[in-house]
Amino acid sequence: LEESAQGRSSAPAVRLLVRACRLGLHAQSKAMIPLLDVHIAEDPLVSSVVSALSQLELLLRAREPLEAFDLVAIPRLMVAAYQRACQLLHDVARCPDHHVEEFIKALQILREVIASDSENKSDTVFDTDLFFQGLKAIVNSPPHESQSVLVGGAAGILYGEGRIDEAELIGIVCGFLGGAIGDPRKSAGILRGLLTTACEIAWQVAEVIQAIDSQFQSWDEKTFLDLLPELRLAFSLLTPNDISRVAETVSGLYEGESLGELVHTDIGEEDIQFGLSLNDRVKQALKADGFDS
Repeated sequence: LEESAQGRSSAPAVRLLVRACRLGLHAQSKAMIPLLDVHIAEDPLVSSVVSALSQLELLLRAREPLEAFDLVAIPRLMVAAYQRACQLLHDVARCPDHHVEEFIKALQILREVIASDSENKSDTVFDTDLFFQGLKAIVNSPPHESQSVLVGGAAGILYGEGRIDEAELIGIVCGFLGGAIGDPRKSAGILRGLLTTACEIAWQVAEVIQAIDSQFQSWDEKTFLDLLPELRLAFSLLTPNDISRVAETVSGLYEGESLGELVHTDIGEEDIQFGLSLNDRVKQALKADGFDS
């Protein structure tokens, strides 16, 4: 790992440990424990540490079939990885663009690991306050310095876990939208983060939808079209039922104006073929306008 510039990365180190256990190299795997301590303590990426934690959790459950009974240090390593991940959360809001996707996924995995540990009553004991403190550090980051996707994701988890109430959530979202007036992409990003970790907000918290709608109304047509791919990506996280609920909520903002039927069962084969042809022409037009992706 050191020779391949991964001497401080805990995820590949844990993968090697798992491989050693699967091969029955129990003496070697036990000897790796002190090295894993170093990798976890020095790993600079929260996504790597969370991945290592997730793998350690699986290894803990598989110790018996793998006959890795001597690896009694796994619960301790899990706690160390959890604490390191929570420590790194305090700085993730300012991460480069290329880390955003892996970091938002790390937030989700960390939340799932904590929930799983609580349900299974395992040997590990995670201080959940450390996780929530890290999330609050993300949402309290200055809007102009922060990745809005991560801010939205952290706010969604805090709301879903009852760590902030509806008023606080609205304050975070509205405050962030207000600070992102000069960068519409941040508005699209906070929406995607919210829908990633707490999609129910889109139809349960009307004030958030009102704030987002007001932000959309402030954009000119070119800005809206430029952001359309990102907005589409955000709403792609919703199921058809979820989209219907959001449609009803938005319709309520405009005195119940109907958006029309969302599902049509009376369309014939000719209509479908016409629709496919029309869709192809629209794709060509979008491609000509630079919407290749």
